[in-house]
Amino acid sequence: MRRIVLLFGCMFLFIGLFAQTNFRDITLAQALEQAKKEDKMVFVDCYTSWCGPCKYMADKVFPQEKLGKYLNERFVCVKINAEQGEGVDIAAKYGVPAYPTFLILKTDGSLIYKIVGGTETADEFIAKVEEGFGEKSAFKMEERYLRGDREEGYLFEYINSLLASGLYDKAREVAGEILASLPDKKKCSEAYWSIYDNPQLSPIGSENLKFFQENVDRFRKTVGEEKVDAKLLFLCDNRLEEMLRGRIPATDADLDAAEKELKNYNLKVTYLYDYIEMMRAINKGDTDKIYSLYPRVYENMSEGKLSYLYFRPILLFQGKGKWTDEQKTGFIKFTQQLIKRMESQQMQYSLQYFAEAIPKF
Repeated sequence: MRRIVLLFGCMFLFIGLFAQTNFRDITLAQALEQAKKEDKMVFVDCYTSWCGPCKYMADKVFPQEKLGKYLNERFVCVKINAEQGEGVDIAAKYGVPAYPTFLILKTDGSLIYKIVGGTETADEFIAKVEEGFGEKSAFKMEERYLRGDREEGYLFEYINSLLASGLYDKAREVAGEILASLPDKKKCSEAYWSIYDNPQLSPIGSENLKFFQENVDRFRKTVGEEKVDAKLLFLCDNRLEEMLRGRIPATDADLDAAEKELKNYNLKVTYLYDYIEMMRAINKGDTDKIYSLYPRVYENMSEGKLSYLYFRPILLFQGKGKWTDEQKTGFIKFTQQLIKRMESQQMQYSLQYFAEAIPKF
């Protein structure tokens, strides 16, 4: 009798394990090879140990029988820690932007579809996977492209499907094909504005963006000043923020060039000049000037931008005896005022923690 109970116990355990998503303990190369043998695709769960949504998917969503059945029938599934071993290279190769990210690959390792972020339920996740194989998906639309179809309307649809699938390199390639055959005058027409306006299709440093910046006046006439100036503002804002964050050089020569660009574009946006003034003060180590600029730069800044722009100018001079007791008190009061308008508890906590640390600076 005991043997029968044990036998049934093992059977139920086996059925439970089989019902959930079967993540195999193999490398990506092995998964691709196994998928060839089983006539399947590869599903990759890119996670990190600290990611809450990753853990929720692992504990609550992937164990569900419905999702397990769906994925196991179609894919060889593997989990990849994006911060360890081969996971570091995999995350870089496929441009994993956040966690969790799920990759659907062909057996040659090429990307079919990318899903960024988890879901609450199995049904929601299945729907997300299905989006990658619908009639308007990049997977389906690729067939026409491979047959040599280069009709412009179709190519724009294909670009949109590639962007939706996270296939940015391919989307840029197709956009480049569209523009390559056009004379400069036509390139500046509104019909192609969506290419220049999309950061994925025309990233910083790309030929598309250089062409746009060299032909601003043309674009203003054909596309409209409002759209073009919004794009220019985005570019200038992004560049100066990266400088303020210390991610790209912000020498006095760099700041001179940025200021000249603002004037050339005739962008009358005060806060960008305030950024430049703040960085000039940082370069000089002029803490009195930095202190005086803080309310002007940060008082009305959005919560999202505050999270990555607020702290660095103060921290740069931490422990160097540069901040007076009066300035520290002022920073604490100003930080506490900002806390009152924060909606995010995480941001409230970050600012409060920072305010409490300021006396030690």
